[in-house]
Amino acid sequence: MDKQYPKVDLPPVKILLVDDHVLLNLGMYELLKKLLPEAKIAFETTTEAARKRLQETDYTFLLTDYHIPGENVDEFIRDCRKTWPSLLILVVSGLSDLTVVKRCLQLKANGFVSKSVNDYELKMALERIYRGEVYISSDLTGRLAASFLNSETSELTRKEMDVLLLVAKGKNVKAIAEELFISPSTVMSHRSSIMRKLNVRSAAELVRYAYENNLI
Repeated sequence: MDKQYPKVDLPPVKILLVDDHVLLNLGMYELLKKLLPEAKIAFETTTEAARKRLQETDYTFLLTDYHIPGENVDEFIRDCRKTWPSLLILVVSGLSDLTVVKRCLQLKANGFVSKSVNDYELKMALERIYRGEVYISSDLTGRLAASFLNSETSELTRKEMDVLLLVAKGKNVKAIAEELFISPSTVMSHRSSIMRKLNVRSAAELVRYAYENNLI
C-alpha cells in the first residue's frame, strides 16, 4: 500500500529550496510535492542563483541549508530578511550545534529543522511558520530546554521557565496545563507574567526572545 502523506493546511504557496546537494534538493522537492500538491517549487544549489530566483518570483517560503561550501549563508539569510521581509525562512540543516540554531534565529529566520525531519514534522513546521510562529524541530527542543534550565541570566521563576519551554515546543494552553498539572488560567497567568518580564507581545515573540537572548 502506498504511504499516506499528511495534508498541509496551507493555500497554494511558492517554495524555493537552496542546497548544494542536488539529490537532497530532489528528495525534499518530492516530499513537498506530496505534502503540498498545488505548491510551485524550485531549487538552486548556490545563494547567488537563489537571489536571482527571489528577484524574479514572489516566493512564500525559502528552505535553505546552513552549510554550503564556499557560501556565506549568514549573509544570505540576513540579506533575504532585509530585501524580502515577508519571506518565510526555514533553515533545513544537517548541523545540530545549538549555537547554529541560535545564530539562525538571531538572523531572523522563522525556524530551524534538521535534515532528518519526517513528513509530519515538516508539515507542522510549515503550518506554524505560515501562522507567524517560530518553529524548532523536536529533536533539538530537549537540548534547548536543558540549556535554558541551566541559565543563570533568566529573571523567570522555575514554573515560568517550564511554561516557556512548553510554549517553545509549540504546546497550547490546554496541553501545557495537563503536562504541568495546573489549570489553564494558571498557565495564562504565567504566560502573561513572562511576556511582561521579557517585554514581548505574543507567543511567537516569546520564543524568539528566548533564543535570541541566549536564554536557551
